[in-house]
Amino acid sequence: MAADLISQLPDHVIHHILSFLPTTYAVRMSLLSRHWRRMWYSIPTLKFDDYQIKEELFCNFVEQCLKHHPMGMQGDTTSVITRFELRISRCHVDSSQVDRWLSFVAQPHLKELDVNTYVFCSRSGPRYCLPRVALNLTSLTNLNLAYMKLEDCSHINLPCLKSMSLTYVDVKVEVLHNLILGCPSLEKLLIVDEQFFSSNLQISSSNLKFLHIEGDWERIQVDAINLESLVYIGDPSCDLNFASCKQLTHLSVEGGYFDCDEKFENFISGFPLLESLTLKGYDLVDIRHQYLKVLVLEKLQDLLEVKSEISIDAPSLVSFGYIGNDALLQIVMNSPNLLEANITLDSYENGHSME
Repeated sequence: MAADLISQLPDHVIHHILSFLPTTYAVRMSLLSRHWRRMWYSIPTLKFDDYQIKEELFCNFVEQCLKHHPMGMQGDTTSVITRFELRISRCHVDSSQVDRWLSFVAQPHLKELDVNTYVFCSRSGPRYCLPRVALNLTSLTNLNLAYMKLEDCSHINLPCLKSMSLTYVDVKVEVLHNLILGCPSLEKLLIVDEQFFSSNLQISSSNLKFLHIEGDWERIQVDAINLESLVYIGDPSCDLNFASCKQLTHLSVEGGYFDCDEKFENFISGFPLLESLTLKGYDLVDIRHQYLKVLVLEKLQDLLEVKSEISIDAPSLVSFGYIGNDALLQIVMNSPNLLEANITLDSYENGHSME
């Protein structure tokens, strides 16, 4: 018989391998041999998705897994939960059950928390409200929340949090402000279509380095003196204020209101270290920056109705990309160090593109 080489691996190596699997699959692995029977008890990662198990069995499965997991911790202090993922898209579940599950995993060693409660949005009732215990985890480094709401964030303690993602989350502006204040080590923030009760968005953080914003606001102000990368996708009429982000090196903008080239030139001139710029959906025709190295222009709106050429004055530019459908467009460049240029012309008539 062939040797069972996997079972000969040290337990901590097997735990690491199993941690990449959804918990449903890891539990099934317990049928392989006696040695594997309780191996999943000690897996540091728990991943639950109601699309991977019958809807009527999901809640009981989660309950049983959380009940049995402490058995693997007896006499083994390393068998703690460090990552917890919960995605509920179709299964009927009560808010109290989700609260109980999160309270169970809210342990001192938890480092990553990913919760998606889409099922509450698909009902006529209120969204799921994240309990306070999930916002007071001193070892948490990554937090991903989707399809829920945040209410009382007056007492937040996430001192080690490095990355946070908020996708379709109901939250008031002052609540978001308190949330960021409670994350003094935050470096990466993703906000996608949050349902704010205000037309203005203001983000302030001294340690933030990467920021991604998608949504429709009338005005956005970002005060982040150490920000290095910023992506904005939103309303074309939005007033953008990133003036304090002097360390910015990468900027991608799709939306925001610039009624003239002069206004846009003043906008990007405020980023003296800017090296990479991507613009989507604009009719700007003059772009000037001394230190810009990478420039990508995509889907410029009816540019030929404004002017038949784009003027680019970027002496440090080494890479240029253009994607659009203006075959007659002329591009005039002052970029003596340019090494590559990628031009893609889309034809909406026949659905093809030409490079």
